[in-house]
Amino acid sequence: PRTAFKGVQALDPGHYLRIELPQGRGLASPVERKYWDFDFPDWGDELDGDVEQLTDSFQSVFERAVDIRLRADVPVVGYLSGGVDSAFVLATAARVAGRPVPSFTLRIPKKNLDEVDEAMEAAQAIGAHPTVVQAGSDLITGSYASLTRAAECPVLDTSCAALLALSREVRSQGYKVVLTGEGADEGFAGYVWFKMREMARLLDYGDTFTPTAALSRAVRRIGTKQSATELRRIDALIGGPHAQSVIYSLVSTSRDRYFSAGFKEELGGHVAYEDLDLDLDRMARWHPLNRSLYLGYKVHLPGLLLSQKGDRIAMANSVETRYPFLDEDVISFASQLSPRWKLRRRMRDKYLLRQAAGRVLPQNVAQRPKHMFQAPLADSFLVNAPPFVRELISEESLKRTGYFDVDQVQQDCAFVAAQGSSRSLGRFYSLGLGGVVATQLWHHVYLGGGLCGLPVDAQPAAPEEAPFEDAVSA
Repeated sequence: PRTAFKGVQALDPGHYLRIELPQGRGLASPVERKYWDFDFPDWGDELDGDVEQLTDSFQSVFERAVDIRLRADVPVVGYLSGGVDSAFVLATAARVAGRPVPSFTLRIPKKNLDEVDEAMEAAQAIGAHPTVVQAGSDLITGSYASLTRAAECPVLDTSCAALLALSREVRSQGYKVVLTGEGADEGFAGYVWFKMREMARLLDYGDTFTPTAALSRAVRRIGTKQSATELRRIDALIGGPHAQSVIYSLVSTSRDRYFSAGFKEELGGHVAYEDLDLDLDRMARWHPLNRSLYLGYKVHLPGLLLSQKGDRIAMANSVETRYPFLDEDVISFASQLSPRWKLRRRMRDKYLLRQAAGRVLPQNVAQRPKHMFQAPLADSFLVNAPPFVRELISEESLKRTGYFDVDQVQQDCAFVAAQGSSRSLGRFYSLGLGGVVATQLWHHVYLGGGLCGLPVDAQPAAPEEAPFEDAVSA
């Protein structure tokens, strides 16, 4: 895949780079080769059976995956949120190791975002005593340049800054290896868009009434004629509308809204999905849910969760992240399962995972609904924007980089600053404007500065107040 740096490409997941040396004089040739991928059964051939037997099988495979990731010559710790995924990882780790694993939890001081109480309930069940790291708006804005340097790309998701602080605290306590729950939502259909897609598909009726297509058309109407054409290209490249299509389409619409005419011309109509090289004929044989899951494994997981939220920011603090749900045998087992063991009656997500979790956790923890981990975006950057953000999106800075339409950016920034992100339109604008700020900051950090007052090399420190507290056992 392409990166933000000319002449530098990322290595695709499941690939390795072989350097072939020439005979005699000449240049060495790097060759990228695939060493691993996974497959889904044809629609109707998926694994089904008795719930207890399937749960036994999954629990056995998962315990082996956790056991492998506990092997280290240093103590292993874990991230603990309020959800079932990380709680199941740490409960299984305690079962395998014979003792609780030290855990680290984030506190987001904003209503409807903070999960500390839920995490403490899970910690009590496991027997853990977690360290709680504070991650408010001040920490997010104060560490965002450091986050950009660590990620080596524009970072749109501000919760990545909170995870950077979490890994910093792990390292400050002398730990170097951490278990996390990433991969559960990809394997067992945990995201809300999987439910939305299955509900829409239920209402699809032949070619006469298809809510799925109607929803895609509605998203296309938000943008320009050019963005509508691009969205149709994206659907063609990924094999038709998938569960994530609306989310991806909204991001693409923001790109068309904010990119400058000159930058669009320079891109030449390139669509990033062209780089995926998906086998659409093979995907067409799978159940629609499995097609969406596969796309998530190829896009959302490596592009965000394992880079900007995972390996890169953790390794910036010399912490290694390990992912039991991404064990090859766990992925293989999950991919063979009938969709009904992932989404039950189209609304109960991660069904088999929750059955297994219920054996080692209280039922209210095992059955707790999915809560997307978020940190405040508009409140951090666009409402009462700090000086460096105002400088990054000033007319002078926007014209200097040339990436964005100055008038459109400033018009929408004024709207969000006045209205906040509580309204639907404000949320839509803040999604795209977060990308504008992140890209401007990336340019400042890596291409010589000059866009704001932040130093390019010595990045701003986190707020002076202690960012963590030792939690009392719940």
